[in-house]
Amino acid sequence: MISPLMWRALSLALTVVLLAAITPVSAQVAPAPCLATLSCDRAELAAMTMPERLALVRDLQRGPAQRFERGFARWRAIEGIIEGFIAGGMGAPGTWISYVDAAGLEALVRGVALASRISTDDYGNPGAQLWAGYLTDLAAGRLTVKAVHNVAWGTAEQTSIDWGTAPAGNPVRPTLPELAFYAVSAAYRLLLRQETTLAPALRPSPREPLAACYDWLTDTSNPRPFRDGAQFLIALATTPGDLSAIAGTLDRLAAVYPACTKGPR
Repeated sequence: MISPLMWRALSLALTVVLLAAITPVSAQVAPAPCLATLSCDRAELAAMTMPERLALVRDLQRGPAQRFERGFARWRAIEGIIEGFIAGGMGAPGTWISYVDAAGLEALVRGVALASRISTDDYGNPGAQLWAGYLTDLAAGRLTVKAVHNVAWGTAEQTSIDWGTAPAGNPVRPTLPELAFYAVSAAYRLLLRQETTLAPALRPSPREPLAACYDWLTDTSNPRPFRDGAQFLIALATTPGDLSAIAGTLDRLAAVYPACTKGPR
C-alpha cells in the first residue's frame, strides 16, 4: 500500500518529468569527438552533458547508422527521452540518471562499431551485442515486420539500461524524479517487447482507433509520445480519487489522442 505522502511525492516527480517533456528541445551542439572513432566508453559518455548526448544520437543516425538503413531514424525515441531530460533539468554528469543513460548510449555506439566491424570489443556492455545484431538484421531485411522489429529494439535498449542501473557501474542513489522517469521509459520498452502478443489483440481491424494509437506510441522513429502523452499522465498522477478532476483528464486525453493518428512530427 502506497502512503498518501509517497503518492504525492511520486505524483510530483511524474509531474515535473512529464510536464518538462511536453516541450521539444533543440540542441545545437558540435558532434562528440567519439563519433569519428566510435570508441567512447561509459565513463566518457557519463561526463557529457545531455545536449552533447542528444547531438551524438542524432549524428549516429545521420552518419554511421546510415550504412544499415538509408534514412536511418530508428533511435528518435531515444532522442525524445534525452529531450525530456534536458527540458526537466535532469541528467547532469554525476547523477544516477546520467550513468544509466551513459550505459544505454555506450551500447548504441559499441553496437554500431561491432556491426560495422570496426571493433570486436563490446566493453562488457551486454546491450552492445544486441544492438549489433539489431543493425545487422535491419540491414538484411529481417526486421520489416513492426512487431519483430520492436521486440529486438526494446530488448536491446532495456538490456543496456539495466546494465546502467547495476550498482557496480552506477555509484549514485536515484532520486524520486529519476525513478519516475525511469519507470515511464521502462513501461514504453515493455510495450515494445510485448508487441507480438499485444498487437494482434489490438488489431481486429487496422482502422481500430486503439490500434492506431498503439502504433503511434510504439513507433521508435517517433520522439513525440513522451511529450504528447504527458498531459494525460500528469492528470492521472496528480488527481487520484477526484471525480471532477478525472473528468478533466478525459478532456486532456481527447486533446492528446488526435496525435495518435497523425504520426511523427
